[in-house]
Amino acid sequence: MRDASHELRTPLTALIGELEVSLLQAERSPAEYRRVLQSTLDSARQLNNLTNGLLQIARASDDPSQVPMAEVRLDELLLLAHEQIERRHATCRVDLDFGEAPTKTTLP
Repeated sequence: MRDASHELRTPLTALIGELEVSLLQAERSPAEYRRVLQSTLDSARQLNNLTNGLLQIARASDDPSQVPMAEVRLDELLLLAHEQIERRHATCRVDLDFGEAPTKTTLP
């Protein structure tokens, strides 16, 4: 629960900070207003995604049959996670190396 609280506080802090700074300045250019609105929208979307994830976890805890199950390709999941990390943390670098699949060996 502590991790969920931290994850929710990050976009909330960004929202509050952007709005407070916007209110402190008397005049802004249209481009600056647009930047603030875009940043606020991005944070609101992040909050929405986090909230939806928490709802899915709660449903799974109450009734696992409420969670849709599907086969997932691990490589696609890793690529999606990689894209999200790069988008959220532009200065962070994560390299994925899928390499060659090991050959199957039979056990004696």
